[in-house]
Amino acid sequence: MKWEVRRPIKGVDYSTKKIIEVHETTNYHLFAFDEQNNREVDTDSDHFAKLKDSIKREGLKDPIWVVEEERGGTVLFVIAAGQHRFEACKALGVPVEFIIIDDDSYSLLLRVVLDSLTKKNILKDFIDMGAARGYKIFKIVKQLVSDFCVEFNNKYSAAFETVFTIIANRRKKVYRNSQFMKHCKISPEITNNTLDQYANWPIYEEEIDAIYKHTRIVADIARAIRKNRIGVNFNREMLRLLTPAKEVESTPEEILAFLTKKENSEFREELGKVYSGKDSQIRSTLKRIDEQILSSSEISKRRIKRIKIEPDVKKSESVWGKEEEIV
Repeated sequence: MKWEVRRPIKGVDYSTKKIIEVHETTNYHLFAFDEQNNREVDTDSDHFAKLKDSIKREGLKDPIWVVEEERGGTVLFVIAAGQHRFEACKALGVPVEFIIIDDDSYSLLLRVVLDSLTKKNILKDFIDMGAARGYKIFKIVKQLVSDFCVEFNNKYSAAFETVFTIIANRRKKVYRNSQFMKHCKISPEITNNTLDQYANWPIYEEEIDAIYKHTRIVADIARAIRKNRIGVNFNREMLRLLTPAKEVESTPEEILAFLTKKENSEFREELGKVYSGKDSQIRSTLKRIDEQILSSSEISKRRIKRIKIEPDVKKSESVWGKEEEIV
């Protein structure tokens, strides 16, 4: 038995509300970026290389979306979505296909783009977004990764946790990137709120010094145990040494000095084995090292002193942001 296939009929079942025009040009100077909402384009990344190769072989599959905006007496096409595709077309010298949307559609488009970022779960995209809005704390993360690009392997997790533990949490506890991402994954509105809470966050010179000092020590320890990058879990355990919740009384400097001694190869090897392991494995090894550096009485003495001391509350003038009380 042959079934009749019924198709929707234009004008009966549905109507056309708007026809979208797709334009193209090689006049790349007509375009501009939305500095606050566009992600940074890394033209040296594998993703960008694959995108160029795809466009070269198959052409641009999805046009970019732009909104017309007057800047300095000239109307430009500001890219709302597709900055990577634009840069790839420009690098190849091929026409850019684009769709002009109106202002009413722009806020909706930003929500769609932001929603796609939340689903991809990419930490760097949110850091880029915060930095593009001019928020200093995110700029410091990017600068730290740039300054220690080899040690961080151009990855952001360890650098992010270092900066946010010292600046956002004021060293009270380790700031895990997972708690930040958990908020950013809920919705575009909460993503914006999570970023915007750091708009005027006070940052102090001593905190920046502490960030770089910590990173240098962790990188040197990694090198001592023949690792060429800063591991996220290991960095997290070293950050714990800066907080009241630490279980190791030796300072990071003391641990580094111990591991660089020739006779301590056994402990270098042991730490190297758990370096990329679970937090608990790393912590256990650090405790063993702690017992080698300090006597049991010294460990007890430091612990008692640390627990009994009441924190001094003082005022300090921030490099950025308002003056506030810090502990």
